[in-house]
Order: sequence, then structure tokens, then C-alpha cells
Amino acid sequence: MSTTFHRQVQFTRILRAGDRAREFNFLKMNNVAQPAFHVDVADERGERYIFYLYQEGEGWRLSGEAVPKWVTEAAEQICREAEKPEK
Repeated sequence: MSTTFHRQVQFTRILRAGDRAREFNFLKMNNVAQPAFHVDVADERGERYIFYLYQEGEGWRLSGEAVPKWVTEAAEQICREAEKPEK
């Protein structure tokens, strides 16, 4: 019997989103064909928003339910941070 271990890649980045610096937590998903990240961030009231980043071709696509406007406005910056650990 053989056991295979997969390394979990997780990291936190402080990014400016909306009018504040916010803590974005990234977790690389190993069980999907294309590179993808599970990302969560809290707002000023402590509510946590969860969304996913999927790589499509040369770019990244953000998907999730009820993602606030300040997250979608910062999508380019969030995607840049997702690419950094890959290098």
C-alpha cells in the first residue's frame, strides 16, 4: 500500500481593496486540472467572503457568490498575487 502526500500551498497577502488594506488568504487547490486558488477575505464587520480564482489561458477568472464590488475592482491585483508563488 502506497501513501501519497500533496503539499498544501497557502499564503496571506495584505492588499488595498476598496478604501482599506485587507488580508487575503490564498489556498492552492491541488485537485483540479487547471491551477486554481480558494481565496477568503473579511470586511470591516468581520463577514468573510469566499471566492475562487481559476486560470483560463493566459489570465485568471474570479468566481464566487455575493462577491463585493471592492473585490472585483481589485481583481487584477489579486490575480497578480496568485501568480507569485508559482515563479
